[in-house]
Amino acid sequence: MLLLLVNLLIAMGVSSTVESSEAPFTAPPITGPPVTNPPVTTSLDYPLKSDYRCGVDEYDAKDNCGNLCEYETDCAPGLFCFGTWNTCYDTDDDIRASPSSPLPPELQPKSDFRCGATEVDARSNCKTECTFSTDCPFGESCWTTHNNYCHIMPDGHPQCVHTEAENQERRCGYDEVGARGFCGFTCTNEVDCWGTPGKKCFPVHLNLCSCFEQQDVLDGVIPDYRHHLKRDLNSLEEIIRRAETNKKYFQHAEEQLIQYLQEEGDGENSNNGISGLN
Repeated sequence: MLLLLVNLLIAMGVSSTVESSEAPFTAPPITGPPVTNPPVTTSLDYPLKSDYRCGVDEYDAKDNCGNLCEYETDCAPGLFCFGTWNTCYDTDDDIRASPSSPLPPELQPKSDFRCGATEVDARSNCKTECTFSTDCPFGESCWTTHNNYCHIMPDGHPQCVHTEAENQERRCGYDEVGARGFCGFTCTNEVDCWGTPGKKCFPVHLNLCSCFEQQDVLDGVIPDYRHHLKRDLNSLEEIIRRAETNKKYFQHAEEQLIQYLQEEGDGENSNNGISGLN
């Protein structure tokens, strides 16, 4: 009996030793392959593009993807030609269908990236080009702009506070971009633009033209007005040095386009040759 008890204890001790020397069991993790669905293609996958479309207003033209246009006469009665940001281009064929320009590529308007407090500030003041917002001064961001002619503007572009932006006016121009970019005459219809061949009356995006025009008025009556501008707006030194008014600045900037655009518009809106710029 005693011998049987000893053998039983020895067996239990051995078994305990064997169990304690074994490594703990850890189940392998469940590592199935990641599930990756193909991207769902929607209109949001296409970048916003700036173009001109017919509509009752800008929202109608943009949201309902109105017909592409250059002038109001391209649209049905009761519709107008608006410049919009939209996702209406779904195929390369649609992109190729956009209106062609008589300008050489280096002079054509383009969307770019510029610093500013708002998109209007970046575009209408033709501020510094950028890649990231960290490239811009404090308080400004890097904006994707509507199409513009900033890349061909001479040094010393006029500057205005972005809160002065307005688009209550229609303006004369060879296209909508030029009407606001070069601050053409305000107009109510195309008859008002007959002073220059090829120009028409366009509803325009937000711009600072009224402010630039007001600066010319004040510059004529307030001594050293441009020095006040430099102090208040931190304007470029070129603005102070140039003797020409804002009006003359934009006239000179537009001159490089005239030989191409007036040929396109020969026979249209021809009158007495008076400039269509303010």
